[in-house]
Amino acid sequence: MANTKKIMFISVHGDPLAKLGGIQSGGQNIYVKEVVNALEAFGFTADVFTHWSDPAAPPIQLIGKKSRVIRLAAGD
Repeated sequence: MANTKKIMFISVHGDPLAKLGGIQSGGQNIYVKEVVNALEAFGFTADVFTHWSDPAAPPIQLIGKKSRVIRLAAGD
């Protein structure tokens, strides 16, 4: 079995890939994205779970080379 370093990250505030400047897209979104980039630099892969605020966004999307944003239909 391969030694994988995987992290589950929950972003309750907003989607780290949302277009900046919206109601729920600002500084914390940038912070989450940068944390994922740093984790990947240390060999980790992260799954970032967040609520699905934009119906045009896909349910799963890459946020780095291997990490993903997983959007859940879970309210506003």
